[in-house]
Amino acid sequence: MWNSNDIDYHLTPNGWIKGTSYFFGNLTSATVRPADCVLTLRLSVRQTFGFSGRKETWSEIWKSRSAKTGYVAKLQKNFPRPQPASIKGRIPD
Repeated sequence: MWNSNDIDYHLTPNGWIKGTSYFFGNLTSATVRPADCVLTLRLSVRQTFGFSGRKETWSEIWKSRSAKTGYVAKLQKNFPRPQPASIKGRIPD
């Protein structure tokens, strides 16, 4: 595998906050989930070879039990999923 990045993003009432990141499964940046976080998504980027297409997948890895579904949906509508420029190229973060 040529590229393997995972980056967590936390949805808060003020928008998305970049969280912990991994490069080939190794921790590259650790952050604590914000106290007001209602949802955490993980962006996984995989690329088999330098010339092959990049595959990006999002997965939900945590959701607040106390946040109402409607509230989380409203925040997701107000703050679309991040589209980080940092996923371009072979980079650790």
